[in-house]
Amino acid sequence: MVSTRSSKKYDADSGSEDGAFPIRTSSQSATPSKITMRKTKRVNAQVAAPRATATDDDDTSDDNAQTRPTHFTRKASSVAAAATGGGDGSGPSVTDRDRHDAFNVVALLPLVFLTLANFDWEVVWASADAEAAWTDEYFWQYWVATLTYFFVDTVWLWKVPTCVKSPGVIIKHHIVTLLYLAAPVLFPEFRWAMGACLSVEINTWFLIMRRMVYLRRERVPGVIVEFMNAAFYVSWIAIRCVLYPMIMAIYLRKCRVALEETGTLMHWPVIFVPIHGIFCALNIKWTYDLLTPLILSWFRPGSKKTAQKGKERML
Repeated sequence: MVSTRSSKKYDADSGSEDGAFPIRTSSQSATPSKITMRKTKRVNAQVAAPRATATDDDDTSDDNAQTRPTHFTRKASSVAAAATGGGDGSGPSVTDRDRHDAFNVVALLPLVFLTLANFDWEVVWASADAEAAWTDEYFWQYWVATLTYFFVDTVWLWKVPTCVKSPGVIIKHHIVTLLYLAAPVLFPEFRWAMGACLSVEINTWFLIMRRMVYLRRERVPGVIVEFMNAAFYVSWIAIRCVLYPMIMAIYLRKCRVALEETGTLMHWPVIFVPIHGIFCALNIKWTYDLLTPLILSWFRPGSKKTAQKGKERML
């Protein structure tokens, strides 16, 4: 930007500034000096585009001023990226999020169906023993569908990180899950654990549906909004807060049995215990983020707004 100085006006015809250069005669102005030519070139460049830096002293520096990013161009690019779905770190793009949500609502259904289909539910209800209830009837279809889903979703998050609030965390979660999927192939006796762990996708499906209906609550019947909200919380507590710690307890019990029988814990299946521990730790962190605003609203008068903000933050 051209800076204005007090009582100094640039004379485009004479190439001078009042008070900066003496008034030239007509013969002098007909043959401008090198200083005047340089000053004219510099001012013309400044009018065309703002200076990129304040220390460009050579003549060629101003020729490149238009191609250099300035504070204003970077700010404009950031705003444009946010408006067009590129994101600027302030949150997910609405369009990208909606597309990703629609993909997940459809893609997770085969996983949910195959999770349920691989268990004998009479045994589940009778004994709550996932290992005894596992039928292994559709294992390979289940495994391929799961592998495909997590691979595609990981690539999606990598290419379009603006579709979620925390793409880095979710990408790491998916990578660990892909490594975890080696367990039921290498150790068939633990295939039941794959079904038990992937039951969490039931909660993920309700989470996405809850967000979709909540954001459209003015056009969706209230009973559907309330049902999705209740199903989300019930499945969250039942699977993430109860089932996952139970699976860890079973793993640790099997480690103790193996240690008593062999005198060592140097068995390959043991490497999946810390992997499951990572998922349990994430569930604790996410549960804290989800429930803390709600719990605070019960004990602090006038904190319903805090609970509402916490709810919207988890959407």
